[in-house]
Amino acid sequence: MILLCAVTTMSHAQATDDRMKFRIGFDSPDGYHRQLLLTVDDRSTFGADWGFDGANLDNFDNDMSWLIEDAEYIIQGIPSIDASTALPLSIRIQDRGIITIGIDSLENVPNDVELLLIDSTSGTTHDLRSEGIQMDLDIGTYDNRFTLVIPDELTLSNTDFEHNSEVDVVYSKHQKTLKLFNNTGTAIENVQVYNIAGQEVKTQKVDPSVSLDISVDNLTSGAYILRAKGDNRMFTKKFVIN
Repeated sequence: MILLCAVTTMSHAQATDDRMKFRIGFDSPDGYHRQLLLTVDDRSTFGADWGFDGANLDNFDNDMSWLIEDAEYIIQGIPSIDASTALPLSIRIQDRGIITIGIDSLENVPNDVELLLIDSTSGTTHDLRSEGIQMDLDIGTYDNRFTLVIPDELTLSNTDFEHNSEVDVVYSKHQKTLKLFNNTGTAIENVQVYNIAGQEVKTQKVDPSVSLDISVDNLTSGAYILRAKGDNRMFTKKFVIN
């Protein structure tokens, strides 16, 4: 009876696992498929955690990993999703050719949660929930070039103010500007805005400050991604102009 109870309890726990899980796939030039797992669990941290993160112990010529504290992992746990959720990737290529990055599967992830792949070299942003991305990479190791971002959303037509623990965003309808208040202690040095197609439509270098203004008067109606960078950290916000 005790054994039966234990088995039943474990089965119930597994059946009611409501954590968000993202399975990201990588196809290498030599036909190998790697799957990375990301789980949102409030018991984990954004650093390396025993029991939540799994190291990449393989030594494949062509591979992709999560990059956590300069080490490669294939499983990562994070405590939450907020404006600073930016997860760097490491890609190793020994056979030049076409690679593919896309979503293998999602569990308990709401339909309005976006998954963006940012390429810091080309300055492009790709929406992985729309489709996977293919690119031709030369031989080499690419650490921190590609970052997986899960942005918050701010609708400017009906929201004047949004607050979270790290970044406050205020929209002035009259002045057509976004004002960012930085509560992180991390100096923001560069702000970029991308349209939904991943094209950069605005970039602005700023003096490190706790607040800054970004003019959006030249942007047409539609969805955009705002990205603020500084001191090796990245903050993202999706906003919609109606």
